[in-house]
Amino acid sequence: MKEIVTLTYSLDPVEIAGFVAVGTVATGEKFPRGKIYRIKIKSPQHRALEKLCWRSNDEDRTRNLFIEYVRTHDSAKFLERFPQWRGLYQDVKQEFEDIRAHVNGIYGSVLRQREEGKINLDQQVKLLEKEKMFKGILLKMLNLGLEDSKPVLLTWPSPLILRLFNEFAKGRKK
Repeated sequence: MKEIVTLTYSLDPVEIAGFVAVGTVATGEKFPRGKIYRIKIKSPQHRALEKLCWRSNDEDRTRNLFIEYVRTHDSAKFLERFPQWRGLYQDVKQEFEDIRAHVNGIYGSVLRQREEGKINLDQQVKLLEKEKMFKGILLKMLNLGLEDSKPVLLTWPSPLILRLFNEFAKGRKK
């Protein structure tokens, strides 16, 4: 089941909502044995897109829904179908790219120091841990041997991404 949920992140929510799993229950404790059950597993991006279609006047909520969509999909199909969202989409997309560039810059700087022999692995980890806001992403990049933060940002849990976007925006205003 976990693999199916993970796969939903790669779906284009404009085209596909998710998956439907069908099967029978092996144990008969909660559910009658042999009965066929069906469960929908929707992608988080599709759920965000559904909520956008019922747009509220809450700008923060709308922005948060866009963050969920923007971080995993490009704009072509989305803006073709929803041209009214072009401005906000582009603003949130730029925020995402700014965060990505910032994280990649921090990581690249520390990685260069290590490659030049100025620091060892322990020192590299300590430098990455000092970046409180991005610590988890940076350490995951190190663990996976990545030089670009995008794969980590794509799968980072939604509540943490929202907090990251909000904290990053506050830091820029200072």
